[in-house]
Amino acid sequence: MSCSSLRRLSPRRRRVVAVATVAALLALGALAAPASARTAAAPPGACPAAVPVSEVTAGLTGTGFTVSSGTTPEPFTARVIGVLKDGIAPGLDLIIVKTDSPAIRAAGGIWAGMSGSPVYTSDGRLLGAVAFGLSAAPSRIGGITPAEEMLKVLRFPSTASLQLPARVRLSKWLQQRIAGTGAASAAQAAGGMSQLRLPLAISGLVGEHFDMVAQALSRSKRLAVLPFRAGAAPSAPANPAEITPGSNFAAALSYGDVTMAGIGTTTAVCSVGTASTPSMVALAFGHPFTFGGKVALSVHTADALYVQPDNLFGPFKVANLGGVVGTLDQDRLAAVRAPLGAGPVPIPVTSTVSAAGTGLTRTGTTLVNRDVDLPTVAAFHLLANLDRTFQKIGDGTSLVTWTVTGNAGVGTSFTLTRTNRFASQFDVSFQSIFEMLNFLSVIQGQPFVQAHFSKVTITASASELFRQYQIDKVFRKTGAGTFVPVNGRTPIRVRAGGSVQLRVRLTPFENRGPLQNIDFTYQIPRNRAGSSGTFEVSGGASASSGNPFCLFDPIACGGAGVAGGAKNFSQVLQALVSQPRNDQLTATMIIGPAPGKPGSRPAVTKHVRTVTQIVTGMLFIPVIVTR
Repeated sequence: MSCSSLRRLSPRRRRVVAVATVAALLALGALAAPASARTAAAPPGACPAAVPVSEVTAGLTGTGFTVSSGTTPEPFTARVIGVLKDGIAPGLDLIIVKTDSPAIRAAGGIWAGMSGSPVYTSDGRLLGAVAFGLSAAPSRIGGITPAEEMLKVLRFPSTASLQLPARVRLSKWLQQRIAGTGAASAAQAAGGMSQLRLPLAISGLVGEHFDMVAQALSRSKRLAVLPFRAGAAPSAPANPAEITPGSNFAAALSYGDVTMAGIGTTTAVCSVGTASTPSMVALAFGHPFTFGGKVALSVHTADALYVQPDNLFGPFKVANLGGVVGTLDQDRLAAVRAPLGAGPVPIPVTSTVSAAGTGLTRTGTTLVNRDVDLPTVAAFHLLANLDRTFQKIGDGTSLVTWTVTGNAGVGTSFTLTRTNRFASQFDVSFQSIFEMLNFLSVIQGQPFVQAHFSKVTITASASELFRQYQIDKVFRKTGAGTFVPVNGRTPIRVRAGGSVQLRVRLTPFENRGPLQNIDFTYQIPRNRAGSSGTFEVSGGASASSGNPFCLFDPIACGGAGVAGGAKNFSQVLQALVSQPRNDQLTATMIIGPAPGKPGSRPAVTKHVRTVTQIVTGMLFIPVIVTR
């Protein structure tokens, strides 16, 4: 996030983003070790030999490679300060180094996006990849994930169940050595080291909507990233040969209209397979992206625009993403792995959005790589297209229809279609995305079958005029054309075996439209004389949610409770379909059990009516049944 973006945030939002950003950028840096014999990164081929950690001693020098601008790796030097035993995880040491280059000095230290930069010793062996940085402030001090551990990822390492440390504490000896280099203060060294967060390129979102997503990401338990605004990544394939040691390397949750991709550096590209059917596999980052183990994410090239110096939050790389060059299939503790070539088969999310105020209509597509990310990315996609056409963050109304198709087990397909209206006095675009987010999250997270999404198609329209109905009063019909009000002090009195006609009056916001009367008729059971009950009327929009922090934690939106009573997948879908719409009025008559008949159930009659605007509010009125 740029400094100008941060200045636009409120003080409270700025503090939230600042805390996340400081940890992210400092951790994001990457390190390398010097090497006098190498002037360019090794070309793809056989994997480089790894330097055993047992041979790493203080003073060992090496050369690393990373990109500060464009696509060509540039060298930097690194000198080993020491080795922290079990620094990353049990049995996985951390190599502490001091780095230097004109680009690093110009940026003020290691920058976000260097994560994965390879470091070679003078004999051409791979020391490892930059993956950790000081937690306290920007610095040229960093930590390297050993190469011998990274290369194990090619053989499906057993370290996937390990948990990453939130912070690596440095020994007093290492703190003194770091402070002695002059590249960090004693206080910075005492703060320890953190895994470098990856810069997360996000396209499609603008203004406060991007800021809201940045805040949600700062609280996400699934992703340790630093979000920044970026351009959309193309869906066409790119040349895998552009992925070389030290080159830019991007792994994407999605691409197209809404691109969400972590940007780092390639550590190694190895030839695997047989002589007759060779294939190239890349290792990158030196730490996890999502820590998802076996995954399927698209890998992209990237073109670095520049490294933004920032003395407060730390320097960071700004880059444009390129086309697909492979599939990231292992997301492990010491590295991510990606066979180069074709990407995974994505899930398309397509929307056609029109806006009355601007006269614009646009169709856009986002390609999502994993089912688990589909609910959130689909919500972002709709928000992005509303931003593009509505071109306003403010009051208004919208009508959204979406259809999701997928598979629920072998040979079993499903389809769900939902239409709803939304209205907000503050941000109608943001309000319009949460129901779809909730429903898709329920489908993805239900425990009955492993559901796979095939596609999501959305049609939406938006208007700048805020309109809604409020439930005002309830009346009872007492004669031809005569209605009298009923309320908590004047209950509804009905005869057993008779009927009652009730009228609900809806008033429009600021008289934007006519008053509307909705009539309901209820038959009272003959055996309920002497019992009591309630008449309940509510608008479908009474419990609307718009919590930005549930974007990466959908349970926080309350969506998981929508189908809580379901006993199978079909019932889950039915529970979703039967949820009331925001433009519906639900009126329910509940008459208590028959007197003198213990165990009898209440009599419940419910009517649902659809109106032309969303309806808010609710009323509860007592009912007394006489003979």
